[in-house]
Amino acid sequence: MPQIEPIHELDCGICGGLKMSGSTKTPGEILAIDAFKTVIDAATVMEGRIVFAESIRIDGKVIGDLQEEPGARGSVAIAPRATVCGDIVAHRVLVAGTVQGNIHATEIVQLMNGARITGDISYAAITIAHGAIVNGSLTGNARKAEPASEMRRKPLLLANESPDPVPA
Repeated sequence: MPQIEPIHELDCGICGGLKMSGSTKTPGEILAIDAFKTVIDAATVMEGRIVFAESIRIDGKVIGDLQEEPGARGSVAIAPRATVCGDIVAHRVLVAGTVQGNIHATEIVQLMNGARITGDISYAAITIAHGAIVNGSLTGNARKAEPASEMRRKPLLLANESPDPVPA
């Protein structure tokens, strides 16, 4: 069985502060995998939209959107050699690998050294480590912003149309 590496060294809140049972890690360090309800293994490629309620860790490749269930406070962690080709909508997002798509986090986005993002990021708070690369725009205060997936679903209006019907 392949050894699983920690995504990051310090407890930043992404994993809910959970620790490995029987771990020799000191307080403030996070576990590698046990805190995540769902893990996409490094040898796995998944295609399609994934909807989750709690936490998901991607060690492999996902081709499709990752979205938390409405009302959930889910966390997404993208491991150093992992890739997501799609949008991510979650409460917390930690990226140490590659994302080709937009990220919308209602709480925090953390980009670790080596993170590669090609897409727009909306967030309430963000940390960007030295060595992370973002090719897209950054928009603060995601609590008021709409996730990219919701924006795409709205019908387009012509210049002379109104979004609300005008009373007669």
